[in-house]
Amino acid sequence: NRKNKSISIVCEIEENLEVYGVKNEFIQVMMNILKNAEDALDKQEAEKLILINSYLDGQNVIIKIMDNAGN
Repeated sequence: NRKNKSISIVCEIEENLEVYGVKNEFIQVMMNILKNAEDALDKQEAEKLILINSYLDGQNVIIKIMDNAGN
């Protein structure tokens, strides 16, 4: 549970985005990325952040996920 580990997740998600593809695979990829960020953040004492930004670029949905591990 990320809340128990004092990790804040900040989301800036453009409204009305539609992503087409295999839902379960997309969810698994997102879970793996968030778990990797969580593992990296475990080692730091400062504020722990995961930033998620998504927006439309033409017909492509861009999803950026960043953390502040190591910063």
